[in-house]
Amino acid sequence: MNLLRAVTYNVHGWRGRGGGEPDVTRAVEVVRELHADVVGMQEVSLPRKVDVPSLEAYLAAATGMQVIFGPTLVCEEASYGNLLLVRRPLLEVRRHELSQTACEPRGAIEALLEVGADEPLRVITTHLGLSARERNSQIERLMEILNSGSVGFVVLLGDFNVWLPWRTPTSAFDRWFGRSPRAPTFPAAFPIMCLDRIWVRPGWRLGALRVHRTPQARSASDHLPMEAVVRCHKESRPLPVVSGQQDRRLGLTAGGRGRE
Repeated sequence: MNLLRAVTYNVHGWRGRGGGEPDVTRAVEVVRELHADVVGMQEVSLPRKVDVPSLEAYLAAATGMQVIFGPTLVCEEASYGNLLLVRRPLLEVRRHELSQTACEPRGAIEALLEVGADEPLRVITTHLGLSARERNSQIERLMEILNSGSVGFVVLLGDFNVWLPWRTPTSAFDRWFGRSPRAPTFPAAFPIMCLDRIWVRPGWRLGALRVHRTPQARSASDHLPMEAVVRCHKESRPLPVVSGQQDRRLGLTAGGRGRE
């Protein structure tokens, strides 16, 4: 119970790396590979032509995790938005509106989890907009949400759509959480852009950070999943090795190992 694995994963509407017909099972197989405790998903589509509760029930049964859906767009064919999968006991859920006028609707899911630490874990997952103006406003709102909570153990994860590595508004998160390593996750075939990010507060709780690069992950979406190994308790022994090829560029916080 000392270590927790938190993942952010843009599933591209279940359409795989190259588009085509939706296939939920591909992304589910990736989630199974990860053995995660928390998975924040973006671009999740729940078709309205089928029994939507049955699809949520399928995700729960297939992953063994609780399913929390945060729709941002509801139309005749489908509901679309963010989704949170959690393996630890769920204490509270909040859904936050991040939409900006004349832009695609956006939102965030916030959950409070019992993780066996000295306090609960507050998890927030989101998917920010495409324009700089839109993202700036959404990050300001997320900072308000972060500052409104009393829980000090926080994980923020999602697709932040920040394409350039310099002078980005996400520096506000670096100041609040402490700087978190970046790693390229997009496009899945040859990742060069760090769109998907994870921050952990306090910083000593962030052990390892890596990108999940299995053949299944490369084909299931146009994004690769990013995983953080999070400490629930302080300890002196080293973290276990996280599977995947080593990437020395990332480094680690608090004495853990850098992984791809």
